[in-house]
Amino acid sequence: MLTSSPVLEIRDLTVSYTIEGAKPFNVVAGISLTIPRGVTLGLVGESGCGKSTTARAVMQLTNWSGEIRLEGTDMARVSTSSLRTLRPRFQMIFQDPISSLNPRRRIRQIMTSQLKVSSQFTSSKEADVRIARALEQVGMEPATTLSKFPHEFSGGQCQRLCIARAILLNPVLLVCDEAVSALDVSVRAQVLNVLNGLKASSALSQLFISHDLAVVKNVSDYVAVMYLGKICETGPAGDVLSQPKHPYTRALLASVLEPEVDEIERSGTRSRGEMPSVLNPPSGCRYRTRCVKAQPRCAEAQPEARSFGGGHEVACFYPD
Repeated sequence: MLTSSPVLEIRDLTVSYTIEGAKPFNVVAGISLTIPRGVTLGLVGESGCGKSTTARAVMQLTNWSGEIRLEGTDMARVSTSSLRTLRPRFQMIFQDPISSLNPRRRIRQIMTSQLKVSSQFTSSKEADVRIARALEQVGMEPATTLSKFPHEFSGGQCQRLCIARAILLNPVLLVCDEAVSALDVSVRAQVLNVLNGLKASSALSQLFISHDLAVVKNVSDYVAVMYLGKICETGPAGDVLSQPKHPYTRALLASVLEPEVDEIERSGTRSRGEMPSVLNPPSGCRYRTRCVKAQPRCAEAQPEARSFGGGHEVACFYPD
């Protein structure tokens, strides 16, 4: 999809789970993504489509098959001890910032333990300098922050603290899993400004996972649309969100309430029914059971990604 030097490469990633009384099923079914240095890739889709599972696989928090490369390193071949050394290079921001911080520790202790766990702690003096720099990058004042407990901060401030804790280790990749969905709109804008600022100042690559298309539009350079474990459309954010080719992408955009969108136009792009169970996905194109453009061919084979130029690719037999 993208051609410049990649920080993260994913090829044919599959994540399978097994539950009692059922055969193994794929939550993520052979997806491929690339994120170059200093680029934010927005991963969007409905709840249950596999976005968070993809993030957990990238973070090596679940079993997976396929290929994941971080700065060229094949993560499937990394030993446990080597993984511990690599972990500072990729960090994750979770959805609930308050529960991500130890309520019994002051911010100074939380930040310092991050350095100690990653074996980057050399001295208290150097740690204080690094912690102060990280807090300033996210707009927090070290003098009035370090001695407090997490419960003394708002949700937005806690999320900024989580970001500061992550960038404290100088990562090359930040995985944000619904990182602003629990925040008020005004606070959300502040956190997004922090993330955009980090990308501009330190060439930090980001995998930004969200179901909110407005947020994705504001923060992402490229967008990948996911449905039932498959990637159905990828490309530059402006192209995908302004000129969507896949019926599912059009349905997602039509679901956003915009006064200028005519109701007749909106009704022609809506998805039909509910998303099928990942335990028993449809044959062929997984979106066909809800697609207004589905034809018999769609049930016979999974469509391959087709290029529309400029890095815009769509997996659909009948794209717009």
